[in-house]
Amino acid sequence: MEDYIVLKGRCGLEYYDQNGQGYFIDSELYIDDEYDYAIYIDSIVSLHNHLPPDNIKILQIASRVLYLCKERKMNPKIFYDNLQNTNR
Repeated sequence: MEDYIVLKGRCGLEYYDQNGQGYFIDSELYIDDEYDYAIYIDSIVSLHNHLPPDNIKILQIASRVLYLCKERKMNPKIFYDNLQNTNR
């Protein structure tokens, strides 16, 4: 099974990894010369238990989401505030 993303209307997306594990990520459409889709990786939570994954998994998910968005001709930008300040 391949990983994939599902855009949830005007805001939010779901990412499913190769094992079928799902994650919700706050995101929104944005109109700018630099990017057209904002992704807030601090918000990543598992769809199964509604808990955030550890920082390594967050970075893996962010990397895959960026790739999948760009593959679909989107121009995403990642935003984060607390990733370095957590002890996950």
